[in-house]
Amino acid sequence: MEIGTRKVRLDWERRLPEIIAPWTHWRLLGDGTLLGDVPGDDLLGALALVERTADNFQVVTAKRVAYDSAGACVCEDKGLFEISRISRFKAK
Repeated sequence: MEIGTRKVRLDWERRLPEIIAPWTHWRLLGDGTLLGDVPGDDLLGALALVERTADNFQVVTAKRVAYDSAGACVCEDKGLFEISRISRFKAK
């Protein structure tokens, strides 16, 4: 997806949930399919992943997850945050 304006990227940024303890990463999903886990201190990486994949999915969402020091995902937030929605409906 080409981000035509800064407004689109800022909107995505505002929709990402805040990462505070115990959460360490954003888990990004496209129509429920795992796109990747991005560290909470890598906002640009999370936005880049949304940008690269948003056109491929109707809805991109995020949840918060926690990784331990060994790199294992130990906890997942139940909340789901909508980041991007693309209407695939086209008028005939």
